[in-house]
Amino acid sequence: MLAAFDPGLTTGFALFNESDGGRLVDCGTCKPDCMTLYGFFETFEINYVVAEKPQHYRSHLSKGDPNQLTPLAIQCGIITGIAYCAGGATRPDGSGGIDQDRVHLVLPRDWKGQVPKSVTLRDCRRILTPDELVVGGGYCTKSNCKCKHHDKWDAIGLGLYGLNRLGIRSGWVRR
Repeated sequence: MLAAFDPGLTTGFALFNESDGGRLVDCGTCKPDCMTLYGFFETFEINYVVAEKPQHYRSHLSKGDPNQLTPLAIQCGIITGIAYCAGGATRPDGSGGIDQDRVHLVLPRDWKGQVPKSVTLRDCRRILTPDELVVGGGYCTKSNCKCKHHDKWDAIGLGLYGLNRLGIRSGWVRR
């Protein structure tokens, strides 16, 4: 199983079943605390992880407060740390956790570039099968909406990127 995460105050996640052609099987949002994420890794047999790595832009390109990147960086550390220690895969020596070469942090510019969220959503929805679209669920297009669907859809996009289904050649691809 490949797990994709969009870290944030609300963390988006997506699970893809590699033994079934990389099909999206679950997605949503969760609290980004250690116990929630640890339980996630204990529940699912996760063999690969892809997560968005926060990126600081030069001040004239930045959209928000750069101090908000610190919690995101902490989230990436929590996700990778838990993956290394509690991932569902078993290493050849019998210990639990995921090997470091199976955990990938991806910069936003590498997997989606500088496109608006609406374009990312459109691309993801175009690629998913009808059954996967049911799993993905809805997306709110209201600019003032408080829902966190964009976090879930970014996680789906990250997973598609990691599986090389997004059409952007990644530096690593789970085959």
